[in-house]
Amino acid sequence: MILTRRLRVPLFLGFLATFLTWLLYGGIFSNLGLESEYLGWVVGIACLPGIFADVAMSRIGHGTGSIWLMVVVNFIFYFAATDLVFAIYKQLGAKLRGIKHNS
Repeated sequence: MILTRRLRVPLFLGFLATFLTWLLYGGIFSNLGLESEYLGWVVGIACLPGIFADVAMSRIGHGTGSIWLMVVVNFIFYFAATDLVFAIYKQLGAKLRGIKHNS
């Protein structure tokens, strides 16, 4: 299966968000003894969709710590957001090219 240009970047960003979520919240930094203070803040903010989904799915009001739920939600969110940006960009580009040809 050959991926189109439109799907390559959303898939890459989706998998990148998945990897960073797993890296930060899967306990990898603590197991390796790495300091992740700055990276933790940056990646933590990027992982907010998954954290919100984890909190929303728990019945006790705080996250259950389900790393798989956070990973899947972050992949879907960033894949969909990037795909939407490319779709809008493609439509705006087509409209702008149409305006230039009509002028």
